[in-house]
Amino acid sequence: MKKIISLSIVLCFVFALIGCNDARIKYDVVVNKWVGEGGTLLDFKTDGSFVWFQNKDNPKDNYISGTYVFYKGQEAMDYITNDLSQFALTNEIQQKYMEADKKRILDNYYCVVLTNTLLVVDNVETVGQTFTYYMGFYIDEDKMLEFINMGTVNYAKFTLQE
Repeated sequence: MKKIISLSIVLCFVFALIGCNDARIKYDVVVNKWVGEGGTLLDFKTDGSFVWFQNKDNPKDNYISGTYVFYKGQEAMDYITNDLSQFALTNEIQQKYMEADKKRILDNYYCVVLTNTLLVVDNVETVGQTFTYYMGFYIDEDKMLEFINMGTVNYAKFTLQE
């Protein structure tokens, strides 16, 4: 009987955690369609998948797709410092990055991990698995994402697609 009660409690806890993660994805502002400065389209879907089109006007070719996970606020800072230590970004370095612009606040700080599983170029599919790490901010007053690719240090700016 104790085993059944213990198992029930564990299962309830697991389902509660899964539900919280789903709610975080479904209701966060990042989970939207974003237009990049060069005309790209980045679509974060509520099911945890994404598609990044090279050209927002051609959503059938030249894209990357896969899944994503994001961390926000202090959780993002800690994840970058502890789990992505290969980038050598301490909390202090991230804090200085934040302080460089008054629009950047911890509550809107993100780390986004893309798991790229499909690349389509000129209608040729390549299946595999690579990871891309981004850090940056959602700037509420501008309805904008400002991200830096942590591997290449390329800057990307996206505006919310209305």
